[in-house]
Amino acid sequence: MNSPGGKADKKSNPTSRKESVGHNLISLETSFTTSPDTPKFSESAPDGQVLRGGVSPYNEGVVLTLAVPPTPDKSNLVKYAENFRQRIQETRKKSVPFVNTPQDETFAGANNERMKFLVNLKSMTESLQGERRVYEAELVETLGNGSASSTHSGFAEDSACHYARLNEQELLVMKEFIDESQKMSAIIRKQYIRDSASAAWSHLLTSPNGGEFCSTLYEKLCQNLSYIPDYIRNLKDEEQVTKHYINVISKALELYENPHVMIDELPKIAAWHLGFGVSSDAFFVMRNIFMELLPEYMDPKVYEQSKKDWLKFWRLVLDLMVSGTQSEEGERYHAMFEKNNQKVLLATLKTIGEKQEEGKPHVITKMLQNAAKDDPKYEKFVTNFTKFRNAKRMYDSFTDIASKQMMIEEIQLYMNELGARHITYQVPTDMILNIVPYMLDSYRDCLGKGWNPNVEEIMRRFCSYLAHGLTEGMDSGKNKGENRRAPDGSSPFCILFTDVESSTDLWQKNPTVMAEAVKEHHRIIRTIIAQNEAYEVKTAGDSFIIAARDILVGLKVAIAIQLELMRQAPITPGFKMLDNVQGGGDEAAWNPSTLRVRIGIEHCTSATATYDTVHKRYDYYGPSINQCARIETAAAGGQILMSRESFRALKAIKEFHNEPCPALLRSLDESEKEDERGFDKFVAMRDVGELKLKGIKKPVRLASLVPLCLADREFSDFLV
Repeated sequence: MNSPGGKADKKSNPTSRKESVGHNLISLETSFTTSPDTPKFSESAPDGQVLRGGVSPYNEGVVLTLAVPPTPDKSNLVKYAENFRQRIQETRKKSVPFVNTPQDETFAGANNERMKFLVNLKSMTESLQGERRVYEAELVETLGNGSASSTHSGFAEDSACHYARLNEQELLVMKEFIDESQKMSAIIRKQYIRDSASAAWSHLLTSPNGGEFCSTLYEKLCQNLSYIPDYIRNLKDEEQVTKHYINVISKALELYENPHVMIDELPKIAAWHLGFGVSSDAFFVMRNIFMELLPEYMDPKVYEQSKKDWLKFWRLVLDLMVSGTQSEEGERYHAMFEKNNQKVLLATLKTIGEKQEEGKPHVITKMLQNAAKDDPKYEKFVTNFTKFRNAKRMYDSFTDIASKQMMIEEIQLYMNELGARHITYQVPTDMILNIVPYMLDSYRDCLGKGWNPNVEEIMRRFCSYLAHGLTEGMDSGKNKGENRRAPDGSSPFCILFTDVESSTDLWQKNPTVMAEAVKEHHRIIRTIIAQNEAYEVKTAGDSFIIAARDILVGLKVAIAIQLELMRQAPITPGFKMLDNVQGGGDEAAWNPSTLRVRIGIEHCTSATATYDTVHKRYDYYGPSINQCARIETAAAGGQILMSRESFRALKAIKEFHNEPCPALLRSLDESEKEDERGFDKFVAMRDVGELKLKGIKKPVRLASLVPLCLADREFSDFLV
């Protein structure tokens, strides 16, 4: 403590009555700094006590020393409080207002009189507490030594206890002090923070342009952001939207004035926004639009004064928001958002799929028809997808991608393979990318009232994802994704050879129709190859060589080809098979408006895989490959042949007997449900016997296979 002369007296105690001068000395250090030339001052306190002030030798704070009566009574305290209140009023009348001063000048140096008033005000408040402490100490002594120690300690250490016991007069004094502090804060803000973003924002909100600024901000955001959260879109009117953005900016500025809170809160807010699909990009867009609109709606002088602080404000906000989106909490909210979007996407695709009716244009067909109106290059694809089955297959592949429960790398591989499959259509990549708007239009028309801006954004993202995935597959997936499915020859695998019956005669009969038929034939086989994760080794004319990881997959490919050719009848408008055909039997097992394809299958135990570095594809050589080629030439169109050894290898695979058989492999009606019975129950096999094959030394015993639903096909006359 300081003595009246300004020297420190470390032995003084504000709660002790054992002072040499018979007084309690109370010291108060204010939180305001002063310049070295700040004048000293003194005021007469009530009851004849003297208030002295000066500059502390230990810091730049103002130090006050106040002597109070050692033995006040209650009436003196009441009188003291009333006198103090009157002095507040008198001091306020005499105080001078703040003057306009540069921001770098000290508070005390520029406003000595005002500071003097505040110091007096604060010291008087503290003097009341000093009076009360002495009074309470006397009460403690009166109560006795038993409770004096703990009670006195409580009074000395816990200021909250003092405030809880203020009487009516003391409360009035404290209220005066609080009111004055608030007025002073307002003056300081106007004078010294007039160039702050907070002050400029307050100025804008009190101007006629405030509401219009926020509504325009929202309009611009809707124009520049592809995704607006539901909780904002669902706001009923412009007033609610305006209020929302006022609250958002006001909250951010409130945090800006409390950096320690801002650093903790803003990253959490950004992470929470990810749960509604608002990414860090949206924050940058909002900043750009905000700063673009601000000079249009804010007073030019205020804008120029606050521009620097606005830029600082947004820089800090964006840094914190970006860190929040990259946090673990942000990743968790983002995962929740994507999971919800996945549900919306699947539900939307399911609803659209359920609305498709055979006999009416499929949504995929409409998409291509609309695209063809603007770009004739799409015309050649309209014919292929006019068939409901083909359009449905395409749509189902999209739904399959949306519902895939796999790692992102697996999805990308699947997309690459799907894109590689579309090479058969000879579709340029730009046509795939340009189809997205037509996809959205057809989906929107189909869904009707169920369509809304957020569903549109989810579907737009999905369609764009599809388009880019497909084009990537068309550019690179064919020589990357497919090669991963190619058997490397290190273990037994399966090879298939296919050929179209009477293809030479069919070409001569009607080359135009045959060209379209072969194109559809290629599309069908390549689709089946991809669906069964087989590998296209090469194509020559209308023949395929296909590799598969085992004989079961090879048989699935062969059976699927025979069934799909029947399902796709007519394979192209105007096609008719020749009258002189190789297979016979029940006419119901055949359709003259589609191609007949012979297939040879072999379980390869003696074959070598080689990689062609020029064509970047695998090829296969060896006795097993040669034998399969000869088996295929022995088959009739519409028939599948394999060696007896290959059939034994097939029967040794457990999945051939116990894996449920899908409709695609057992029925011409693919809409039937999956059958719990194994694949073997839906394949008809006949022992052909031994057959001498060209180039093969020993006769080969062969087995003839067809789908069970086509078991009435007869080939005995051809094989004899």
